Amino acid sequence: MLVTILLAIVVFSIAKAVIGAMYRNRAIPLFFLDAWQDGWRYAAASARLRKPMAEAAASRRSMVFMGKQIRGRLVWMSWHQWTETHTVRVHRNDRWEDKEETVTFNSTEFFVALPAGTPDVAVTSRTALGGRLRPVRGLGTGDPDFDRAFHVHPQDDPAALGLLSAPLRHAMLAGTLSTWWRIEGAALVLTYNYEGGPGLAGLDSVNSTATTASMMAAVLDQEGASSGVPPGLLDESRMLSAPGYDSPHPMRPVTAKQRARLQHLKRLSEAFVALRIFMIFAWIVCFVLTAWLYR
Repeated sequence: MLVTILLAIVVFSIAKAVIGAMYRNRAIPLFFLDAWQDGWRYAAASARLRKPMAEAAASRRSMVFMGKQIRGRLVWMSWHQWTETHTVRVHRNDRWEDKEETVTFNSTEFFVALPAGTPDVAVTSRTALGGRLRPVRGLGTGDPDFDRAFHVHPQDDPAALGLLSAPLRHAMLAGTLSTWWRIEGAALVLTYNYEGGPGLAGLDSVNSTATTASMMAAVLDQEGASSGVPPGLLDESRMLSAPGYDSPHPMRPVTAKQRARLQHLKRLSEAFVALRIFMIFAWIVCFVLTAWLYR
C-alpha cells in the first residue's frame, strides 16, 4: 500500500506539472490580450518616465511594463520575473552531494506619479505583539490605533508623517486601501507578489490593485506638494499616444471554446494539487499505522 500511494504521488506530481505548464502557456498570452482590449498599453523605458518607473521598465527582468488611465490617473504596472540557482547539500547513497535548485521569482509593482516635491516615505504593517510592546515608533502620527498597526519610514520626518492624513489612516485600518506601500521619487509604489505573476493572477486582480493605487494617489495628492500640474497626468501620460506605441504581444482572437478549455485546464491543475496533498497525507497515515502494527 505504501508503494502504491508513493507511485500515485509521483504520477499526480508529473500530471500536475504537465497540465500546469499547458495552462501557463495559454493563460499568459490570453492575459496580455485581455489587458490590451481593456485599455492597458505597453511601453519601453523612456526619459519621460519618473525614475522608479524608468528603472522598472529598463530592467532586464522585465516581462512587461504597461499603463492605463484609471479614475483620471495614469497607473503603471511592471512585472519582473527572474530565476535564481542555489546549491544545496543532499544525502544520497550514503554520502553527501551538491545539488543545484532553480527557483523562479515574480514581482509586480504598480506606480502612480504624485506632485513634484512629495517626500519619500514607506509604510509597512506591524505585528500585534510589536504594537503592544512598543505602541509608537518614532514621532508617530498621533493616531494610537494606526501607530500600533503600522510602521512608517523615516520615523523622524514630519513632512513624511504629514502625508498620512486621517482619511488615509482610517482606510488603511479598515483594509480598503493597501497596507504596504512607499513613495519614491514622487511616485506611489505598491508591490504585489502574485503566485506565477499577474499573467496567472488574472486581469481582475490587476485592475483591482491598479484601482487601489489610483485611489491612494488621490488621497495622497491632498496632502502632497502642489506642482501646478493635474495629479497623475504628468509627462508620462504622453506615452499612451506616442508614435509606434503598440503591443509587443500577438493579438490573436480567442474563442469562447478556447477560454472554456483554459478554465478546464486550471481546474484540472488545482485538482491534481489537491489529490497530491491527499496522497501525501494518506502515505503518512499508512506509514504511521504500519510502524504501529509492526512495532
